Amino acid sequence: FLQFQATTPSFPLGQAWMSPQNTHWILWTYPLAFTFGLYPMQVGGISPIWLVLLPALWMRPWRNSEGKKALYLALGGVMGIIIWACLRPSVMAPRYFLPALITPFFLLAFGFDEWKQKKTAIANLAKWSVISLLCLSLLYLTTIASIFSLALTSSLNGHTGSVPLRDRSKLIERFKDNASKCLVLSYSLEPIPSSLLASYIINGPNEDENIFQWSLNNQVDCIIYDPVTHKRSDIEGMKPAGVLVNVYEAHPDTLYLYWLHPEPTSGHTVLNLERSNWHPKKEILFSFGGLYLPPESWGTWSIGKEVSLVFMQALPEQFALTLEARAFGPNIGKPISLQLGDSVQTFTLTDQFQKKTLTVKNPQRVNELKFIVPKPTSPKELRMGEDDRKLGIALKQLEIDW
Repeated sequence: FLQFQATTPSFPLGQAWMSPQNTHWILWTYPLAFTFGLYPMQVGGISPIWLVLLPALWMRPWRNSEGKKALYLALGGVMGIIIWACLRPSVMAPRYFLPALITPFFLLAFGFDEWKQKKTAIANLAKWSVISLLCLSLLYLTTIASIFSLALTSSLNGHTGSVPLRDRSKLIERFKDNASKCLVLSYSLEPIPSSLLASYIINGPNEDENIFQWSLNNQVDCIIYDPVTHKRSDIEGMKPAGVLVNVYEAHPDTLYLYWLHPEPTSGHTVLNLERSNWHPKKEILFSFGGLYLPPESWGTWSIGKEVSLVFMQALPEQFALTLEARAFGPNIGKPISLQLGDSVQTFTLTDQFQKKTLTVKNPQRVNELKFIVPKPTSPKELRMGEDDRKLGIALKQLEIDW
C-alpha cells in the first residue's frame, strides 16, 4: 500500500457509509442468512456452511497444535468483529468484516475432519445438509439475477431509474462533443461513453479550491459526483458568474451529474404537448412525471397530485411562463401551485383552454418545475363515465421567455 500510495487516487478511509444501527443490523443478520440476502453491496452464501458445521466443535478440534492455531485465529477474528462493532461500526462498508467472519472456518474444518474419522454418519449428514442449503441459496440467487436482468432490460428499452449508472452514461453521451472533458468524483470509473474515455480526470481540486471555478480553469464540462464516497462542501455553494450548472440526479443521494455551460442572456423555449409534436422532447426535458402519456391529440392530462418537468438546462433566474391549459372538475377556479425549488406561487384555471402568463422567480436556478394539483379527481367519481384516471389539469403548451 505504501509503495503505490503516490500513484493511487486519494480515497479517504474515514468514511462512514452506513449508520451504526444499520451496521449492527447487518452484523447480526448477515452471518445467519441461509439465502443470498439483499444486503447493500454484499450477499450471503457462507452461512449454511458454518451453521451446519457448528456442532463439530463438540469434537474439540483444538486439542492438537494445528487446531490450537485455528482456535486462536477464530477467537481473534470474532473479538475483532466485536470490538469493531462497539467502537467504530460505521467505518467504510460493513462487507469489510467478511475476512474476519471467515476466520472460524478453519476450526470448523478441523472439527469436520474429526467427524469424518470418528462419526462418519454425522459427517455425511452435515455434508449433504450444506449442499442442500447451498442449492437453496443458488435458487434464490436466480431470483436476484432476474431482478437485475429485468432492470437492465428496462434500461435498454429506454426507461430511466432502473440502472442509474447506465442512465448517467447515456446522459453524458447526449450532451458530450469531441471537446468534452469530465471530472470523475466517484468510487469507481463506472460506464463512461467510449468516446469520452480519453477525456476524463480523476484528480480534482483540493478541499480549499472551489470545484466549479477549478472546472472552468481546467476546461471541464461535466462533473460525475458521488457524495457517498467523494463528498464536498462546495458542491452546493455559489457558482461562478457567467456559467450555468445543471444538476441531474441519476440515483437519490448517490449518483449525480453536474453539467457546466455558458449562461445565455435571453431565450425562448416551447414545450408543445400535443400528440403530433411529442417526441418525447429529449432536447428539452431530462425527465417528467405525473403526465398521461402518450398525449392525446389536443395535449395531455395531469395524473395524480403532482406534475414534474425536469428541464435539460437550468431555468433562468426570472422568466415568463405562458401556459395554455384548463382545469378539470373540482380543480376549476381552485389555487394550483407552481413550485421551483423553494419558490412557490399559485394561479387558477377555468374549464376552457386559456393562455395564462406568470412571472416566475427562480433564485436557486433549479431545473425542475412542479405543478401541485389541489384535488385530482377521476371522471368516474363524477359519474362522467368509466375513466378512473385522477385528472387535475389539461396541458396543451408551455412557453418560457427570458
